[in-house]
Amino acid sequence: METNIAGSTGEPKLYDAEILQEFFSLTLDLLCIADLEGKFIRVNEAWSDILGYSSSDLVNKSFLDFVHPDDLQSTLDAIADLTNSKQVLSFVNRYRSSDGTYRHIEWRANPKGNLIYAAARDVTDRISRETELKRRDRLFREIEAITVTGGWEYTVETSEMFWTRELYHIHEMNPDDEVDRIGDSIACYMPEDRPVISNAFQECVRNGTPYDLEFRIKTVKGNFRWIRTKTEAIQADGVIKRVIGTVVDVTTYKELEHELEKDRARLENIILGTNVGTWEWNVQTGETVFNERWAEISGYTLDEIRPVSIETWMHFAHPDDLEASNRQLQEHFEGKRDFYDFESRMKHKNGHWVWVLDRGKVVSWLPDGRPLWMMGTHQDITDRKRMEDELRLAKQEAELANKAKSQFLANMSHEIRTPLNGVIGFAELLKTMDLEKFAQEYVEYINVSGQNLLNIINNILDFSKIEADMMVWENERTDFINLLENALDMVKYAASTKKIELLLNINPSVPRFIKTDAIRLTQILVNLLSNAVKFTDKGEVELRAEAVISENKQARITLQVRDTGIGITKDQRAKLFKVFSQADSSTTRRFGGTGLGLAISQMIAQAMGSDIEFTSKPAVGSTFSMTIQAEIESTKNNEDEVKLPIKRCLIVDDNMVNRTILERNLSHAGIDCITCENGLDALKVLEKADDIDVLLCDYHMPYVDGLETVRMIRNNLGMSSSDLPVILMHSSSDDTTLHDQAKEVGIRCFLTKPVKMSQLSTCLGGFSYAEGGEKALDGTCRSDSDEFMQYIVDNKETPARVKILIAEDHPMNLIMIKALLQKIMPDAVLKTAQTGVETVEYVKSSPPDLIFMDVHMPEMDGLEATRAIRTFELDQHLNHIPIVALTAGALKEERELCFEAGMDDFLSKPVEINKLTAILEEYLKKT
Repeated sequence: METNIAGSTGEPKLYDAEILQEFFSLTLDLLCIADLEGKFIRVNEAWSDILGYSSSDLVNKSFLDFVHPDDLQSTLDAIADLTNSKQVLSFVNRYRSSDGTYRHIEWRANPKGNLIYAAARDVTDRISRETELKRRDRLFREIEAITVTGGWEYTVETSEMFWTRELYHIHEMNPDDEVDRIGDSIACYMPEDRPVISNAFQECVRNGTPYDLEFRIKTVKGNFRWIRTKTEAIQADGVIKRVIGTVVDVTTYKELEHELEKDRARLENIILGTNVGTWEWNVQTGETVFNERWAEISGYTLDEIRPVSIETWMHFAHPDDLEASNRQLQEHFEGKRDFYDFESRMKHKNGHWVWVLDRGKVVSWLPDGRPLWMMGTHQDITDRKRMEDELRLAKQEAELANKAKSQFLANMSHEIRTPLNGVIGFAELLKTMDLEKFAQEYVEYINVSGQNLLNIINNILDFSKIEADMMVWENERTDFINLLENALDMVKYAASTKKIELLLNINPSVPRFIKTDAIRLTQILVNLLSNAVKFTDKGEVELRAEAVISENKQARITLQVRDTGIGITKDQRAKLFKVFSQADSSTTRRFGGTGLGLAISQMIAQAMGSDIEFTSKPAVGSTFSMTIQAEIESTKNNEDEVKLPIKRCLIVDDNMVNRTILERNLSHAGIDCITCENGLDALKVLEKADDIDVLLCDYHMPYVDGLETVRMIRNNLGMSSSDLPVILMHSSSDDTTLHDQAKEVGIRCFLTKPVKMSQLSTCLGGFSYAEGGEKALDGTCRSDSDEFMQYIVDNKETPARVKILIAEDHPMNLIMIKALLQKIMPDAVLKTAQTGVETVEYVKSSPPDLIFMDVHMPEMDGLEATRAIRTFELDQHLNHIPIVALTAGALKEERELCFEAGMDDFLSKPVEINKLTAILEEYLKKT
């Protein structure tokens, strides 16, 4: 090896070898000679000391075998430079030691001929120190940025100032710009703070006095910040050499501190404003903190009750309240209550008890789950408790007064209806007698007056019940078409006396059966119709019904009552739905009324989920409307609908609206219609048309009335009753001789206006076709009461065995009920009893087929008598006897009491003959 080295230089071999050997042994650094392929030729002893390799471990080994894999590429690049005869200076890589660890080695290498001479130094410790310094510097910068803390150093001897980068950021300065660190920072101080800061700095420089200050600065960008600066003087040999300081941006903390102060002040004001005492309690130690107000509630100052503890509260608390208070506290501790909230009594300094609302919550817990600190308030609620006691007494008094009012209403209803029962009942009887015309009119006036008085009483009683929240609402299956027809029937007579046309306009979309409160809905409609008739002097009143059906069997039904009356001015509208008021005083004088009707109707409508709305024009008329939502019980208008044997109909009526209604309804039934507004036009139509099956003609028409029109058809056109059947529409007030005159011209079917489709269908269904196309009329339509009367006539033997017991203590009412029953069922056996005891004894001796039971009777009232009869029936295994309540009481509660006692039905006084007939039909057909 020595020979090769010497040969390469051309110098004497021995001399070169000796020098080289001396050089290799003297240096502490790593020395090596390698060929251009990177194989070691010679190494010195330092390799063994530093990396642990002997010469034999390395010679002829590749240099690259010991390089860290991550440094291999950079090392290959360095060897490539050497191969190209370039020197490599300060190249560092990681080199493997004999123990497998890696050391950082810094290389300097120089190629010469075919050899590479390299010297290396172990820089592992230096690299570690540099890495640590970089890490510390990075950490310092990160901490500085996170804490927004800058640093500075002032050298006293040179007056030089050094800033960290974060300090520049705090002042919103650029670290790369030329900055007068002293002058520019002073410029950022508020003028009022500069003297304080300057004095503190000078004192620190001269005497080494540190300072810690907070003040505001205005950055170079004009933003205000709060900073905190702390300094310390560095001395050497008793002389101050440097001053170092930190600057922290405390803007956020100052803002939070300011908000906290505001919140604290706000809380103090709230506590002061609510006048509550506050308390804090260490649940484990019993330590407590009270404010002054806590003591004041009991009449003390805080100083007077010191030292305070939980025992202080125990001392003031009422003994009877402690158990419940402790129980609620425990529930709060166990998480069963979010808050502790307890009303208790505390002993006042003057000896009386004050009520406090004690509220609190645990705000901190021990690691084992036990409560530690609890905070809360004490509020003096003595006045509130006193008011509650007063309200409780007032409520009891109000309930007693309300009960008395209910009893008064029941008594008033009974006392008023009892004489009305006689007035209306006997008037009904007189109407059926053969009286002279003027007497019949007087009787009708008595009956109408009685009915009007009854309506007024009902309104007053209903208003009282609504105000007392005693009204009970029903939702029962209702024949809605029948309800609309009956509502019009109730105002039919009043309309006919004023010669006002009544129109019933029911759209075919309206379902026949729905679920609703039929009584209350009828009450609204009758009220609206009565008002319409009352305030209309001429023209017409129309009841209109339309429906929109949804898929879920719900109907949205709109009801309208339209009139051509006096109308309502804008000034009058505000009073319309107010109780005890009408549009103006002149209306009251002219038309009368209590002013309750519309107000009650609106209350009922709103309880049904609707509102009564209206449009009106003075001297033109008004329209009142409401919309109800109801469940449909049947989607058909007529469940027994049959095909009518009529194809074409001629309608003659001077009222355009009525013509339209009739045409639409008949068209819906599949009948083609032709309409005329007078009799002369009807003659012209009949002269040209030979396919008219029936004539539907109004009696009251201008120029030529209905009778004269039919007479001309018979005489001038030669059309007999078989050729052209006629249905005559007329008013209920028309002269009774009208029927006789009509029969003379071949009219056999009559309909009272407003025309009901059920009755019209019955009339039309009575026509049949004989052979050869001749038309004939089978009969006329008949009302429900007529059918029952016919049932009585057809079963003459049945009434003779019917025995009816009337239990009534009022002589006049007894006479009236007997007269009505004799009128309806002349062959029935009528028995009477004047007390409940007599009634029960009669039933035991000779059970009747039907009992009309007065509720209010001496010795034993009707309810008790009914219960006794039901017990007797049960004991003796007798058949059930129908018992119908007969009472002047009209309240819902009385009706319910009757049913609870075992009665089957309820008939309120004054007794109406049609309702009495319906009762007889219901229960005697079952007999």
